[in-house]
Amino acid sequence: MGPNRRIALGSLVALLHVGCGDRVLGGTTPDAGAFGGTWPSGACAGYVKGSLFHRGVSVADYCSLAERVCGFGQTPSGAVYYLTLADCQAKYGGETETQRACSAGRVCEGEATGSSAVCEAASFGCSNP
Repeated sequence: MGPNRRIALGSLVALLHVGCGDRVLGGTTPDAGAFGGTWPSGACAGYVKGSLFHRGVSVADYCSLAERVCGFGQTPSGAVYYLTLADCQAKYGGETETQRACSAGRVCEGEATGSSAVCEAASFGCSNP
């Protein structure tokens, strides 16, 4: 094996764990070490990556997370999920408990994966997933 084909064993383990461990091995919460030692925490503490469902997130915590993951106002791609903090608070605050769990799960998934692809469904209370 040439020098360009070597991969550190720790990197390979993290890649396999993050890439498939949570789904293949039965829906476990990801190892915090794979996410820089800080995930999951705060609003996403206890979230199971890939589940897209997370109960018990307050309006304040959700909107703080949504701002970080999805952004407020128009995104660089032109999408608008929440116009402002007040828009987020009104939308999430007006959702049913099931819709909130769905919205929070999607934003936690976005935080876990580093992708805002789930933000549209989250901002519509998952009525448009």
